[in-house]
Amino acid sequence: MQPGDQAVLLTRLDLPLASFDDAVSVIEGFVSAHDLTYHLTWIGTEAGRFAVSREDLPVGKHARVEIRARDVSLALHPHSDTSILNILPSKVIDTRDISPSQLLARLELADGQTLLARLTRHSAVALGLREGMELYAQVKSVALIA
Repeated sequence: MQPGDQAVLLTRLDLPLASFDDAVSVIEGFVSAHDLTYHLTWIGTEAGRFAVSREDLPVGKHARVEIRARDVSLALHPHSDTSILNILPSKVIDTRDISPSQLLARLELADGQTLLARLTRHSAVALGLREGMELYAQVKSVALIA
């Protein structure tokens, strides 16, 4: 397996891993900065950056973050009036029904990495969710798995 293969397999909607209640995406990045005031470490990618709880890692170190599909919400516009720090532009590349009330959306970030979002059918209809649509992934919780 090449680096990144695991991340792709985790988000393929034709494989059972993506259907699990605790489905996750793994995003590759690097430690870009530390915020000493708020005790955060920023993990940078070409698509944007993710805030995690402060970790004692050197700036520039390779890092991976794990994001649960249920911790990703979608928005048509970026919001600044929110407590969510991790907001990245993305594009819907695929969707799959997982129950009568929920579906999974596979998103592509600007750097080509993929992210899963679990949402209700109601929300998908309200957003007009469709393949190729550009929107914003709002990630509430991120775990560092450096």
